[in-house]
Amino acid sequence: EPMRAELPTVTPIGMTALMPLSSATVTLEVKGNNVHPRVNGKDCAQRKQRLAFMTAFGADCRDIEALESEASAPADLGELLVVFGHEEVDHIGHGSADTLVRHLDQEVRRVARLIRKLHRWGYTAVHVVTDHGFVLLDESKLPEEVPCDKDWCHVRKERYALIPATA
Repeated sequence: EPMRAELPTVTPIGMTALMPLSSATVTLEVKGNNVHPRVNGKDCAQRKQRLAFMTAFGADCRDIEALESEASAPADLGELLVVFGHEEVDHIGHGSADTLVRHLDQEVRRVARLIRKLHRWGYTAVHVVTDHGFVLLDESKLPEEVPCDKDWCHVRKERYALIPATA
C-alpha cells in the first residue's frame, strides 16, 4: 500500500527507519547542514552501513541488476532478501524532476518484472520502498508549505528543517 514517509523525507532517515531497530541504539547527529542517523554507533546515512546492518541481521543483500539478469533463482538466495539499487533513478530525481517523471513508467515496469520474478522464485511477500515517490502523489495531497525563518534552524533543507522547540 502506498504511503508517504515520515519527516524528514530523505533517504538516510527513511531507509534507516525501515531497518529492524528494536534492539539497536539509534541516535541522530547533525554534521553541517545534514542529519546522520547512527545505529549502534555506525553512520547509517551511508548505504554501506545500512546494508552491513541488514547483513548482520541475516538478510541477503543484492543489487537489483544482479537479480534482473538471472533467468532462475540463484541457489544461495537467502530467506530474507533485500534488493537495492536504482542509483540512476535517484540521480535523475535529484538533478531533474521533470526527467524523472517521464522516466517513471519505465522504472515501474522494471520493478514489476522483478516482483513477478521474485514471486516465481518463492518470495510470497515483496515490499517496495522508494525515494522520490512523492512525484506519484496527486498535487492536492501535497502538504502546504510552512514558512520557516532560517535563523531558527539547526538544519534547513528543501523538504524539512530541524528547529528547537523554543523557536
